[in-house]
Order: sequence, then C-alpha cells, then structure tokens
Amino acid sequence: MTPYIFNIGLNRAGTNSLTEALNILGIPSIHYMSEDGRQLLKLANDNTRDNKDVFDSLDVDYRGFSDFAGELFLDSLYTQYPNSKFILTNRNPEAWVKSKTFLWEVLKQETPVECTIDDYYHKVDIIRYFFKDKPDDIFLELNICEDGGSDTWNQLCSFLDKDVPDIEFPRLHESYKR
Repeated sequence: MTPYIFNIGLNRAGTNSLTEALNILGIPSIHYMSEDGRQLLKLANDNTRDNKDVFDSLDVDYRGFSDFAGELFLDSLYTQYPNSKFILTNRNPEAWVKSKTFLWEVLKQETPVECTIDDYYHKVDIIRYFFKDKPDDIFLELNICEDGGSDTWNQLCSFLDKDVPDIEFPRLHESYKR
C-alpha cells in the first residue's frame, strides 16, 4: 500500500503543483481544504485536541496531504502514520515572502506576521532539524518553483518509487508566485 505523503513545507512553494503531481501518480491527495470546506490545518488542530490521529476521517480516502502547516504536527505525523514520507517544498526566501505578500494583497487581507525571511528560515530549520537523524528515504526537499520540469519528476518519482510519467510536471498557480 502507498505510504502517506505529507507535504510539510511552506505554502506558496509549489504545494498545489505537488498535490496535482501526487494525484497524477495515482496517490489520492488533498490540498489545503477538504470537500466539506474545512481547512486541513483546522481539522488537524481539532483532531489533535480530541486525541485523534492528525487526519482522522480524511486518512481513509487520501494518502497525500498538502498545505496545512505540517511543521506543527511533525511528531504526531511521524508516530501516528508509520512508514510515511515527508516532503519539504521550499523556494528562494525572498520569493517566498514576495509571493505570500502578493497573495494576501490579492485576497485583500492584512499580511500575516509569519511573512519574513526569518520566519522562512525558522520553519525550514525546524523541519530539517526534525529529520536530521531519521532515515534518508522518508524525507525529500523539493524546490518546485525553481526546478520544475523533468528534474522534479525524477526526484519525486525516485523518492516515491514510482515511474516518471510522460507529461510535464504540473505548474499550478504560477501567477501568484511573482
């Protein structure tokens, strides 16, 4: 059976594209929000508060989860879902801040506090530190925004032990990646 795949990296770093790629590879995956309109982060927080598995109820239908502030749940995901794989999507820090700020402007909302280069490095460092003494075959860093293309397919498919599809790697929502 396909292991659970958790995109624990930064949002605004190719998370939609990764989710689409996982679906193309036959791994049912969900991004940011469930069909009933619940944000994955809220569901994860609620389930954790209620002493349930992080993605209880969704983990029956989905094997891949993206864009839910995964760094907040690393210990729980690692222990509740044995043999899972974790993908840190990252990108150039300045581009990440610019993309997040642009998105918040488009949504006409105030820019969140967590939108500085220091916040970028803090999140990435937390994730890298967590995996520093874990097996290499459960953690992958992908820079979809800058790599893309066949190299991203090769890295992802090698990590997941899947054949590389004969199509371009998905590049979703690039207009927000300014």
